[in-house]
Amino acid sequence: IIAVRPWRVLEVKLHAPTEIMINRTQSLGSFRDMLTKRFHGLLQPPQVAAPQADELALDAAGTNGPLAATTGNVTDEALENDRLEIVTVPSVGPPLTLNRCESLKWSESRLNADDAVSLDKPLSEYKEVRDGVTIIVRSKIAGLQGRQKSSSGAPPPPAKPKGAPVRPVPKVIPKAAVGPAAPRPGWPAGGGERGLVIRVAHPE
Repeated sequence: IIAVRPWRVLEVKLHAPTEIMINRTQSLGSFRDMLTKRFHGLLQPPQVAAPQADELALDAAGTNGPLAATTGNVTDEALENDRLEIVTVPSVGPPLTLNRCESLKWSESRLNADDAVSLDKPLSEYKEVRDGVTIIVRSKIAGLQGRQKSSSGAPPPPAKPKGAPVRPVPKVIPKAAVGPAAPRPGWPAGGGERGLVIRVAHPE
């Protein structure tokens, strides 16, 4: 039993795992055909690759197009005929996120071989396909387009300059809004001072 997680690169979405029971005696070709039928919704239509094929033709003619530094030696046939790419997730490492999916060794995965000898080998010859392993499947065209977008994306916004924190300005209350002060205990309400008169009953 293996866990398959479809990755929609252009939609930036990694689906939940789907458990699939496989037979280790089946060939790699039949295994990939089974995954293609199960997850055919990941494949991109041929017209999606047409603009990239035109730009690639310009690069081949000597012009420096946007694909010159991103696709490498990619042919028109590889762009027009989409297929699933498969890679296994190492059992050790950080949690499986979209960033980790991008860093997986897609180009080195033996499960993406297309020669007849590799396709005829049984899955038992591929030690990375074991019980309980998690594999990621994606569209090859979507992987190329996603790599192109990440390499030509907009630069991050500049960081705000660090400075002394701005203290809040205290709120000033106008004098007109301030009412008369309350009288102190023992003083008349008028607020004026009173004199003290001392009378002597029997002066000498």
